[in-house]
Amino acid sequence: MAKYNGSPSRYLRSMKNLNYFVTIAYFVLLVYLYFGFIKNLNFGLTLEKFIILTIIFAPFFIYLKNKAKYHSKEFNNYRKGSEGEDDTCKELMKLSDDYYIYEDLKLLNINGYKGNIDFVVIGPTGVFAIEVKNMRGNITFENNQLLKDQRPISIKKNFISQTIAEALQVREYLKKQINKDYFVFPVLVFSNRGAKMRFGYNTVNDIHILGRSFLNQFILSKNKTLSDFDISKLDYSLRAILNTKIK
Repeated sequence: MAKYNGSPSRYLRSMKNLNYFVTIAYFVLLVYLYFGFIKNLNFGLTLEKFIILTIIFAPFFIYLKNKAKYHSKEFNNYRKGSEGEDDTCKELMKLSDDYYIYEDLKLLNINGYKGNIDFVVIGPTGVFAIEVKNMRGNITFENNQLLKDQRPISIKKNFISQTIAEALQVREYLKKQINKDYFVFPVLVFSNRGAKMRFGYNTVNDIHILGRSFLNQFILSKNKTLSDFDISKLDYSLRAILNTKIK
């Protein structure tokens, strides 16, 4: 079993919980508003009164319904993200004990902001920076763009650029800490077993795109390039970020 450092993403869990409670709050307000509307109708219903009450209550109904729907969707997104990382962690833990896993690393990016890196794995076969996405569908790459079911996979974020940037962050950090340049494999993992792709171990725009079930095989397929001394130095530097002990 691989050695584990870190903890599940606090950000994903906090945002999941926040959106859950906000969704519940909006639904409670919707119910309260509905019964308030019904109560007012009971005091002598006329067409004129019905129209007036509808004009007053309808905008609030629509607003609260849209808000509840938005936060419900956000809750599901964060829940899926959290579950995807948990599933990936369980898969990585199947590696042998000469591999080390670091979850939820936070490093400064080129703009001076802390970027989140889902997983970094080190072992005899190298250093791997892993970005996890939990989505199903047919994943392809066409016209310099990542697609899911023949549609752009994300309009908010470029997953390929994100994965490359995170690998470079890890590489630069290790270079400063150890004064040695270690190559870091940028890996984008689709954790959902419903995600289908046919990239193999080939690079796609300089990154590796894999399904979760092939992640460990990919890591083990690389040549052994790191000595025990290298791994020890890398481990010390990465644990310094997390400030935790190996479990």
